Amino acid sequence: MPFYREKAEAPAKINLFLDIVARRKDGFHELSTLMQKISLADTLQLAVFEKQKPSPDLPADAQRVLFEEDGCRLIFDLLSAEALPAGRDNSCVRAFRAFADALSPAEAALFCGKTFYIALEKTIPIQGGLGGGSADAAAVIRLLADYIRKEAGILWSEDLLMKIAAGIGADVPFCLHKQALCYCTGIGEICRSVRGAERPLPLLWLFPEIKVSTPEAFAAFDRMPEEKRAGIGKTPARAFVKAMQNQNYAALKGIGRNSFTALQGSQHPELISYINILYKAGADYAGMSGSGPSLFALFPDSASRSRALAVLNDLRENKKINAEILTAETRCT
Repeated sequence: MPFYREKAEAPAKINLFLDIVARRKDGFHELSTLMQKISLADTLQLAVFEKQKPSPDLPADAQRVLFEEDGCRLIFDLLSAEALPAGRDNSCVRAFRAFADALSPAEAALFCGKTFYIALEKTIPIQGGLGGGSADAAAVIRLLADYIRKEAGILWSEDLLMKIAAGIGADVPFCLHKQALCYCTGIGEICRSVRGAERPLPLLWLFPEIKVSTPEAFAAFDRMPEEKRAGIGKTPARAFVKAMQNQNYAALKGIGRNSFTALQGSQHPELISYINILYKAGADYAGMSGSGPSLFALFPDSASRSRALAVLNDLRENKKINAEILTAETRCT
């Protein structure tokens, strides 16, 4: 039996707007984006065993990663049929290793000779622009930080946890951040809290049956002619944030941008038509999250979303939309 057990949610995120500001010399990109956590979430379970533990039976349709280093053993199970990066490339395994590497010799005793079992139940679509891998990595960091706090009274600072998160991926710091809405710059790792709505806002999602690789999307953006990149325009961040805080969501339509929308729309024209359908269905604001292909729509109230959902389901049944349709809400904390 484990001597320690805990569970954590890993909420997805959306980019309410996303501007690629510049490409850095190291190959990364400077961003300006407003990120919002939503109710759609993965679930992670952590169990810690005192001694080397035999691997539990692997459930059907699951994947397993075994990792051993410096007397510490990790068993990571993906309880889903979804295909994720295996071995050390998996974001959860990378988060575990990064956290373990940051331990002092005294703190390492909490890991040495023990078996850590992490099980991930996927709900967030893969390669959908929703930051699922980043959210999962952040949840692993938070679970391990809670473990050393509860077992040994060791409290790591948020700055240290954020530094670990930034070393894993650009979206991981926001996913680790305790606030649900942040304006993020740098490569996404500089997060500034933004006061959001006091109540959850109704969202509607379209998940087109298209897979998008974020690194490939950035590379394709870099290959765009300069005049085309300039023609995309940039979001006036202060005006956008102010409109959000004033709950003037209809004003977002005229100022919000996503630098990937034109690029992905040229390759998949249906994405642009789907955004237009969302507006016609009554959305205050609609767009693409991250590098796509997932599309979101923000509605003034649940009744408006329900009417739009009925319209979209009818279009889907008539083969005019080839996408999964889901509902979600923004998170307030």
